[in-house]
Amino acid sequence: MKKTLFVIFVLLFSFAWCFGAGMFVYRALLWKPCDNSVGQSSKLRKEYDLLFVSDKHILNLDFYQTGKEFYGNAYLFYKPVVIGVVPPPGVPADQAKPAPVPGQTWTTNRLQKDEIKVVEADSLSNLKYSVEGSFKVDGADVSFSVSDMYLPLAVRGEEEFSKIGGAVGEESVDLFINGQREYAKAALLVGFNYNPTDVDLSATGIDTSWAMFFDDAGKFYHLDDTRVQHEINGYISHAFFGSYQQMQSFVFLEPSARVTGDVVDVSYRDFTDSSVRTLQLSLGNMVKRSTGFNLYAVVGKYSGVYLKVKAE
Repeated sequence: MKKTLFVIFVLLFSFAWCFGAGMFVYRALLWKPCDNSVGQSSKLRKEYDLLFVSDKHILNLDFYQTGKEFYGNAYLFYKPVVIGVVPPPGVPADQAKPAPVPGQTWTTNRLQKDEIKVVEADSLSNLKYSVEGSFKVDGADVSFSVSDMYLPLAVRGEEEFSKIGGAVGEESVDLFINGQREYAKAALLVGFNYNPTDVDLSATGIDTSWAMFFDDAGKFYHLDDTRVQHEINGYISHAFFGSYQQMQSFVFLEPSARVTGDVVDVSYRDFTDSSVRTLQLSLGNMVKRSTGFNLYAVVGKYSGVYLKVKAE
């Protein structure tokens, strides 16, 4: 009996030692700190893209963190709603076809440093986030809180820049527009920029198709198809297309995007059978973020945002 207990003790001790040593190596060699303190990495700039999708609205925030302060922009899109129409003379009322309200519109607002709060969990790899905010978007009162958002989707992993992402369903999201609660899904991308030098993207000859969106089943997708003609300050061509739902993430191969009118065809190779597949996004109204940066609503079967960046 004593011999058995001794063997069990040795096994448990060996496992604990190996685990601890492995985590030490991981922390020392691979993981870079990403806490909210200023002193731990004075050059680090964290960059966030946050998306909410409800039946009535699409809310997109792009902001960055320097030290403990946040700066950026919020974009609120009012989805078209369906209303009944008065039937023409001689047509029964029950045969009147519904029609969407025209005039899908965007409103925008520049975020102030005290309007956003991001909390990183004190977990093994700091991959769990909670985000909350309260602000106005062109007169509309917006407030939200998102809890326990894990980000297991590995988007980029370069020496000076890495990015992770993830999403949650309605159970973890509280979104209020003008005091009315809306049941929404939320997705978050977090980039860790260890060399935040300004790059003149127009000088790179950039051509980017970038998107965050959900499908009807609640699966989240992220696309970044970026091509540059000239590499400047380490800004290089890169491509990513992946999905995430209920702790399952997938990365697809060889993504590319082609825009024709108000339709974006996203082609990719499925890693399960190497077949080439195409996913089609329908674009709604556009808002110009700045010269060469055009943000569109994604409406229909898929819902979210699509950003086209092209050197002019």
